[in-house]
Amino acid sequence: TIYAQCDIIVSNSAVWNTTDVLIYLNQTSADQYKIIVKGNARWVGKDIEVEDLNGSYDSAIEIGVDNTESGFADWTNITNNDDIDFVCYHNSQVNMTNSSWDYGALEYFLVVDNCQVDLYGQNRVNRTYLRLDNNGKVVNHNGLLSRPVSSGSAYLHFYYSCVECELKCLYDCNIEGQIGTYMTASDYGNFSGFVNLSDYSFVYSDAFVYREIPFTIYQDSGTTPVSSGCNISIKRPDGITDDYALTNSEGKVNLTIFINSTFEDSNYEVYANSQWIANITPKTNSPYPKGIAIENIDACEAQQDITVTVTPSIKVIKLNSTLSNTTLLTLNVSGGQADITLSWSNFTYTTLSANRTSWTNFQGIDTIEINVTRTSQENKSRRFELNFTCLTSGCNNTTAIIETRIKSYPNLLFSNISDTPGKQNDDSSPWSDWRYVLLAYKQDDAVAASFAYQYNNSDTDAADYSVEYWCENFTRTSGDGLSNGGIYRARELEDICFSYDWIQPYLNDSCDVIIRNKIAELADQVYYDLNDGGSNPTYISTVDYHLQAYPALGIAGLLLSDYENNSLPHGSTPEDWLSVGTSDFFTNDTIHPSYNIGMFEQQVDNKGKDLLGSYITYYVDDMFFWSQVYSHHYGSMAYAYPIFRYWVMGDLYYTLPNHYSTNFITDGNLKYYNHRYFLNLLNETDRNRLYWHYQSLLSSASLPYSASRDFCESDFLTRAVAYFTYPDTSTYSQTAPTSTSFLNSNAVLQIFRKDWTENSSWLSFTTWNKTTQSNRNMGHQDQFNFEYYDKGDYLIADSGEVKHRVVGYGPTDSKGHNIIQINDSAKSTPAGIKKGSSGTLTTPAPLDLSLSNDVFEFAEADLNWNKFEDDTTLTNPVKWRRTILFPDKEYFIVLDYINNSQQQQRKIYNLFHLGSLSYDENYNDTDSFSDNTDKTINSTQTSVTYSIDITSPISKSMEIRTKFKDISGLGDINVYVNNNFVTTLSADTEYKYIRGVNYSYFATGVNNITYNTSDNVNLTVDYTTIYSVGLVDGSLEIENSAVNWKEQTYNQEINITNGSELKWNTTNINDKKIQMHLY
Repeated sequence: TIYAQCDIIVSNSAVWNTTDVLIYLNQTSADQYKIIVKGNARWVGKDIEVEDLNGSYDSAIEIGVDNTESGFADWTNITNNDDIDFVCYHNSQVNMTNSSWDYGALEYFLVVDNCQVDLYGQNRVNRTYLRLDNNGKVVNHNGLLSRPVSSGSAYLHFYYSCVECELKCLYDCNIEGQIGTYMTASDYGNFSGFVNLSDYSFVYSDAFVYREIPFTIYQDSGTTPVSSGCNISIKRPDGITDDYALTNSEGKVNLTIFINSTFEDSNYEVYANSQWIANITPKTNSPYPKGIAIENIDACEAQQDITVTVTPSIKVIKLNSTLSNTTLLTLNVSGGQADITLSWSNFTYTTLSANRTSWTNFQGIDTIEINVTRTSQENKSRRFELNFTCLTSGCNNTTAIIETRIKSYPNLLFSNISDTPGKQNDDSSPWSDWRYVLLAYKQDDAVAASFAYQYNNSDTDAADYSVEYWCENFTRTSGDGLSNGGIYRARELEDICFSYDWIQPYLNDSCDVIIRNKIAELADQVYYDLNDGGSNPTYISTVDYHLQAYPALGIAGLLLSDYENNSLPHGSTPEDWLSVGTSDFFTNDTIHPSYNIGMFEQQVDNKGKDLLGSYITYYVDDMFFWSQVYSHHYGSMAYAYPIFRYWVMGDLYYTLPNHYSTNFITDGNLKYYNHRYFLNLLNETDRNRLYWHYQSLLSSASLPYSASRDFCESDFLTRAVAYFTYPDTSTYSQTAPTSTSFLNSNAVLQIFRKDWTENSSWLSFTTWNKTTQSNRNMGHQDQFNFEYYDKGDYLIADSGEVKHRVVGYGPTDSKGHNIIQINDSAKSTPAGIKKGSSGTLTTPAPLDLSLSNDVFEFAEADLNWNKFEDDTTLTNPVKWRRTILFPDKEYFIVLDYINNSQQQQRKIYNLFHLGSLSYDENYNDTDSFSDNTDKTINSTQTSVTYSIDITSPISKSMEIRTKFKDISGLGDINVYVNNNFVTTLSADTEYKYIRGVNYSYFATGVNNITYNTSDNVNLTVDYTTIYSVGLVDGSLEIENSAVNWKEQTYNQEINITNGSELKWNTTNINDKKIQMHLY
């Protein structure tokens, strides 16, 4: 027993444990002493009785008093006399089990300030005021809360600031007396669950409460509940539906009603699937466990067939020129009455509102006015899903889509076609040529059709063709990953982006959404393909894939910059796609992070030289598309990313003096016109220089049999983009560059040039100091290779690739280049240096020194020679330095220094590939004639003949190429030309080359190539090709002695033991005799 003549205080962070204790407060006046549990303090007790010793003075138990920290109490069997109030404050928590608070006049059980009191077992709160204030909550869990009132003047008080005040009865609560409210007009109280009410009335008519009532609905007299999903609703006396919900599997449902003093004795109507089933009043008891039971209801089992539709199901609202716009939707409910709600989610900067969002017992047609508003901060087109939810059984839900558009179309290249060069020069070539082809195929190709609509927006037939293809018929190439259709998806992405841009103004709302989603899903897949979803971050395939896919994604990212969809299969975004086309492409590729360079630099050195030569044609159109789109929106790509400018200008700076391309890697002496499509992106100085090169190339006829490359002749998209962007060059000036040579340590190819005339002295020098992921360039063993052009002729040329007359890609080993070979104790026959292989630069060859001026120019590089080209390691490695001197820009000196530190005796071969742009008319130009029929040789068919028609004069150099396959057995095959024996081939390999065939065996017209055998061998001859091989025009002298090189057969070497001067005599393109001296 405790006799207290002071406050009992459980201080902050303290814990008071009490068991079987009687506490007397020995007061001489009211509220003289209290029991106080402060913030963050705990009182845990069992079998507690608290009394005023004198039985006449009020006091209180207060929890969480200091209003800064929450308090805690956990009591079992606490009792008190009528003088002890209970007060709980400030987020405190009190658990009471089997507790009793006796009745006394004007005594309080007060729960305020977000305090929660949880009652367990049998509890009795017999107080004048059970007051809930400022979001206080009492929860009765699993026992009876009994509140008998002897005087009839007790209150359940919902007091001020009581929006979330609640008496929650998870088990029966007996409530007598009056429900009093002292709340403001905007506040309300809540009581819910299983309650038994008596003598229940309101005190103040201007206040209201909510009562959540549990119902159980039965099919019969209280045994079989109705099925789940039955829509139960309740209306208050003024006809407003207060709540509705679907029954669960036990036929149970909770509905909340609005009560004030006007409605407290009135009937509330209960409906099942819109059929009336009962009336209740707010005072109807809802005892545990059924709540209000309504029996013998068949409305829930009746099958309804109510159809809800909303039209249009997809609507696009344009917000590109306005911040607000309105549209109409039509709701149609047929087959019965239904309760329907409309809901959606708004965005931060774009919001939607509707003039109506709910319909009760509705059947028929209603028009809904939808308004969408955005702020100027919005940078996305938004997608609203309007969910029409039917709360009535037997009724469907439906959804309408509203998408905004904040961009106008066309957008990628122009906003008005009348501003484009093509439209302004429509009757002139080349625009009229491109337009003619596009319009001719407008009913055969979706890109051509979309161009036709943009060209003439009254051409709805063309628009319909394009829309039908992209909206209804197009599906992307299936598969995941770069090697599983990746390149086709990248090309499809370019086509659909431009087509959508040009036909978007014609699209209906549904197709607009469908095509945009197709573009986004395709771009998401292409993004995944770049590195197989992150599983293949080191694999690079530049020209065959990545240099086509990165620009395509850049275009998609810009086109759909306003698109947002967080549920794309691979989770990428337009921001990701745009980054691929910009920073990943030109700066630092995060898709393949281990290389620490942009993807473009995997193919192009820092000074713009394409590292594969002719394969620039694989991706130049993609660069054209992307650079035009980028520059239209952000300003010229050429000056945003310098490497791109160097690449565009490279056609000029790396060209031969006759403006044709060199033999670098896979290249040949071609006319490249691709650069002209970038003229509009250059400043005046760059543009005039490149335009001069273009005009010079157009007028050059020095190589009449050489090919030209102009990607705009390749497909419909290139023609369309060229029509819209190719500039009117009629006002352009032509200006040759002021600088001549191009020497730079960041370049793999150094260029010496005397001037910009066609007869200029010119030399290229390979200083490869870069690793690529391709064997097509890394496998060329060409370190320190040089090419030489002078007096209008290509006098020392690289062999490039001659892949049709040899196995593989031709003379890519050291023998194909103008370098040196040495031997070593590890290799007796001289061989060339190992440059590298895909992903490995074995022997870097950086440019160390260079000088360029009008008096003297030179370049010098050195390397450490450790590996032969076949990967053999030198026993005694050497340092090789090659220096190119160009005194007075008159002649070249090539100095080779081999640091033979081990004093090993070596052979050193200097390789020179003598050439000319003129050919020997006795040998004609190279031509080929083939028969690709399979012919089988076996035990019963021992001889087969190909009859091949040669339609040009016979050259003095003739060759035959064939291929054996499906070989079994061993033996030899004899070869005849027009019954003349040529050679015997073994049947143990596939490809066969027969060089130096006697030209007299051939004749213009049909020639018979016969294969026969007397051995037990079976094989199929796959094809036979006859080559009439052209030879350059030139005679060779060594120490003034003629060398009959034209009569040499394939792989034959002639050894001239003494001599230091070589003369090469030929004729240039202007029919001028040239003699080149090599000392």
